[in-house]
Amino acid sequence: MIDLEKYSKQELIEMLKVLKKYRNLRKNTWKKSAEILRQDIFWETRIKVEYFPSLNKGEITDFVIILFLKLFGKSVELKDIIWKENTSLTWGIRLYFWDDLLDITYADFKTKLK
Repeated sequence: MIDLEKYSKQELIEMLKVLKKYRNLRKNTWKKSAEILRQDIFWETRIKVEYFPSLNKGEITDFVIILFLKLFGKSVELKDIIWKENTSLTWGIRLYFWDDLLDITYADFKTKLK
């Protein structure tokens, strides 16, 4: 059991705000609610890059950092990026920043040209 008497009134108010936000997020987004709340509390950003295995990760790192800066207006460090090989991509990369997605793959261009 949590001893609430050891917290100040201001700390309890802040905890209540966080719990209310979590409850509302849980109703609306279900699975992502904990992830969104964690980002709000700790100011973490979720950046994921999927790339085709034949592309060398070392070759695309500078490209990804420049893309991220130009598209999202934020500079990132390599340690903040989650890298994942994806064999289902038909050459190229996908850059995720929370719910935003940049798809630079052959399949994406093929679809747009049809």
